[in-house]
Amino acid sequence: MNINKEDFKKFSEQGFLVIKSKEIAQLKDNLTTYLSEIILHIVKISKIKIDLKSLIGKTFHEQINLIVNKESNQYISKQFFELNTSLLPVIALLNNDLMLNIAKAVGIQKPVAGTLPVMRLDRPNNDYHSTPLHQDYWYSMLSDNSITIWFGLVPLTSDMGFLEVFPGTHKKGLVAFQNNDKGHFTTVEEYDEKTKESIKLEYDEILVFSQYLLHKSGKNISNKTRVSIQVRFNDFKAMEKIATSFTTKPSVFLQNKQKNSKQS
Repeated sequence: MNINKEDFKKFSEQGFLVIKSKEIAQLKDNLTTYLSEIILHIVKISKIKIDLKSLIGKTFHEQINLIVNKESNQYISKQFFELNTSLLPVIALLNNDLMLNIAKAVGIQKPVAGTLPVMRLDRPNNDYHSTPLHQDYWYSMLSDNSITIWFGLVPLTSDMGFLEVFPGTHKKGLVAFQNNDKGHFTTVEEYDEKTKESIKLEYDEILVFSQYLLHKSGKNISNKTRVSIQVRFNDFKAMEKIATSFTTKPSVFLQNKQKNSKQS
């Protein structure tokens, strides 16, 4: 996967880039085919009364929507979400040629995992787990050029909520953050909403962005569940120290760096 000089300049200036390729659609098709089998098995062994036959022959997105609409207490979708980081095709995204080539194309010399791939299920009209304005840096960043590759596993529409980014904010470096009342970290400073950009992605497109870039979840006001995956890479050759983090909480490295920045 190669990008031209103009695209690389756009990534450097804005902090993000949308990449289009038939390989991306094929990757998603392969992954969702596998995930559909996982969903069917979870339903089969669960105690929730959902007709298994109603899910057979449906697309991955149709299966998710049927389950979310019929389950109680998010019983099945929660199991599916918690299981995803143990699924080999999901973990394998970290060593997928397409993912690695994209990382290298935007400047990662020797990609290493920032975290395990993270899958999100954003249910309709439920923003409890919606992430406010933040930098991925706070969770997995260990090199200044660290990136996140973000893509939907289902066709995305505007009412499902596109990812919202604030172009150019990656140039600010680390910004101060605080814990909000929902257990998420968000910025201390407020940013002009007029400067944000909603990233519309077609099925054969993915978004790659700097982990310094400020961004947040879009609101899902549709009647469908938005399913997305985030793959994060650090650059081994650009690391300030040899360390890694496979947790979705700020690393000791990050906490110490922010502490030092406050003292200076």
